[in-house]
Amino acid sequence: MNSSVSSYFLVDDHSLLLEGLKSYLGNELPSWKCSGHALSVSEAEVTLPSVKPSYVFIDHQIGKSTRADLIRSLSEKETAPTFILVSQLDSKAILKEYIQLGVLGFVSKKDNQVEIKKALEQIALNGEVYFSPTFNELLSSSSSIDLLTPKEIEITRLTATGKTNKEVGIQLGCSELTVKTHKANIMRKLNVSNSVEICNWAMKNSLL
Repeated sequence: MNSSVSSYFLVDDHSLLLEGLKSYLGNELPSWKCSGHALSVSEAEVTLPSVKPSYVFIDHQIGKSTRADLIRSLSEKETAPTFILVSQLDSKAILKEYIQLGVLGFVSKKDNQVEIKKALEQIALNGEVYFSPTFNELLSSSSSIDLLTPKEIEITRLTATGKTNKEVGIQLGCSELTVKTHKANIMRKLNVSNSVEICNWAMKNSLL
């Protein structure tokens, strides 16, 4: 982490949310510097190495790009920032994946904005992992979504948007047969029998 400057960078594909978060942090932590923002992972990949912020607030779902790859890439650099996830993420499996990647802050968009300030202050003070109330509850809960791997969750989400097996495979960089195999496992785990039921399950579990 670059600790010489108390600065942060925002990554989210919703400009209104970006402006709201920037305004809130500017009012609550006026001594901290906002190094900028990005509306996509590709934009963040270009900008972050040059601005070298201490902290990066990032959403889980940003278009079709993979946030995990961005985190891995930047974490390997000498001036690696500390990542704080600000998201409506509802999957314990994906949450644990971010924990393994070294993300230190987890704030749900369902929680009060003050949790964002708490996360930043606690991590800056002692470097401990911070979970907002919603993510604390998610970690201690048990549901059918916990049965799915991160890859299966992504295939479920893409299937629920109406994509064919071939289209899902192209987006995820795998074969149509691999997607079919994953979907068979998904249907077995969720006790559903077709893509329509997968879609209904995805809607009930906030994957859309």
